[in-house]
Amino acid sequence: MQHIIVGELEGNHARLARASRRPGGAIEITHEMRFERGDLAAFEERFERFRSEACPEEKDAALAVGGPVEDGAARLTKESFTLSARRMKRSFGLERVVLLNDCVALARGVPECAPETFVELVGGHGDPGAAIAIMRPATGLGMAWMRQRDGTWFVQESEGGHQAYAPSDLEEAEIWRLGLPLQNYVTFEDIVCEAGIVETYRHLSRMAGQTPTLSRFADVAAEARTAPGGPAARACMIAARSMATFAGNACLAFGARGGAVIAGRVAVQLEPYLLHPSFQQRFHRRGLMTLYLADTPVRLLKDEQASLRGAAAHFFATV
Repeated sequence: MQHIIVGELEGNHARLARASRRPGGAIEITHEMRFERGDLAAFEERFERFRSEACPEEKDAALAVGGPVEDGAARLTKESFTLSARRMKRSFGLERVVLLNDCVALARGVPECAPETFVELVGGHGDPGAAIAIMRPATGLGMAWMRQRDGTWFVQESEGGHQAYAPSDLEEAEIWRLGLPLQNYVTFEDIVCEAGIVETYRHLSRMAGQTPTLSRFADVAAEARTAPGGPAARACMIAARSMATFAGNACLAFGARGGAVIAGRVAVQLEPYLLHPSFQQRFHRRGLMTLYLADTPVRLLKDEQASLRGAAAHFFATV
């Protein structure tokens, strides 16, 4: 079997694990460790500790980073934190270090995940020869697309989460109007990421004459479950419907009639709203192009190790 160190850095969240490719090609993830990323020195200290305790013999690593990757270096979006493959090799005596965008890793991991880890949001057979759009709301909103050619998966990075937000009803238009003066450019990421959902909740609370008391996405999601008609639940619904708009836009832009996959911890928390009939209605509402996406499926991926599997699959495919 082949073994490497794999990891993911997204926002201030980080995790490391050991990935093994078993006979037959299946990728197994073990020894997973999660921690707060901290600064570069803190991350490198955690990396050294993990390596010495879990896999001291490993000489290769593949790390997924929540930001663009250029010339062997990756910088987290909206932060100064930069990871360099050259520095990692020099600091830890590694032979090969591969850095890739976290959503690229996620996309490459989709074919490695078991069928039971997917939940159907929009039914359809899809076109097996067409592209598939992958998206993940989290600290930001990542997006990539992929296509299979001659049995090999090719993944293309995208910064589509920073496209201008397109409200599709009056409530969404009001949220857009309230956000516009703050930054002069409202993106889909601003609406469906963790901080965006919290901000929508706060806007809706004030509009209802209430004082917002929540400041974390996890608390908003919990409040939504206990108060179905309240501002928190409405914020989650707006995020889910906006994801439907975003997913439909991505499928049109990439010709992704192979389908769309939505993944990540935020998406899993939004599952009840993604399963609401309005999600499917919004995805299919495409004006003259409605029939173009009529048979395009959308699935929720609930495998928390998908990005780690994808980083390993990318590495093993290139050695």
